[in-house]
Amino acid sequence: ELSGSLRGGYRFDNGLELDGSWLHVDNHSDYDSRSTSGATGRFAYSEGSQQVVGGRARFTPLDAWRVTLQAGHSEDKADNFRDGAFYSRFDTRRDTFGWQNDFSLGGEQLITLGFDYQQDSIEVSDDYAVDSRDNKGVYGQYQARFGRHGVVAGVRRDDNEQFGHHDTGNLGWSYDLRDDLVLSASYGTAFKAPTFNDLYAPDTGFTAGNPDLAPEESQSYE
Repeated sequence: ELSGSLRGGYRFDNGLELDGSWLHVDNHSDYDSRSTSGATGRFAYSEGSQQVVGGRARFTPLDAWRVTLQAGHSEDKADNFRDGAFYSRFDTRRDTFGWQNDFSLGGEQLITLGFDYQQDSIEVSDDYAVDSRDNKGVYGQYQARFGRHGVVAGVRRDDNEQFGHHDTGNLGWSYDLRDDLVLSASYGTAFKAPTFNDLYAPDTGFTAGNPDLAPEESQSYE
């Protein structure tokens, strides 16, 4: 395995902040694995690479308005070989974009509104019923402090091309009993769609995807 990474950022005098990162990994793995196609499984190996590139910009158009823009691209590529010959390919890609706006209402109140987008695609040696999809999400959140009380409330809607609409949210409250002791309570719901790796990863004899997976949904109390 060979890997490398870079990360850097700069803050300008006008308050603009820019930062970016890059990660790349090349790998080679040898293993024994009898295949269902009749190959012996000897001289089996995989060659692959992972790459992640991302960037972010933060700026303040107005004193009470802060904007965060971020985008990223990731790749996970793997070629598998059995008996020394090419056997299968499994490549996934993901592109992301986010736009977040934080509005300060004075005192200790903050409203956050945002939008994010995610595009997933897959290229494999076998045919899959779904080989690309996108997810669009919009969200809003309110945070405030009133004396010793703190409150937070948020909502989000995801529109997943493969799994449909999902609405989630969160509520929270806290109370400062003393300067060093806080009582808090919170409730939240969440949605997570299975990745293409979760759904379609080839059977290696150790792991395999499951195309019948449904999205994860959860409720949490604290």
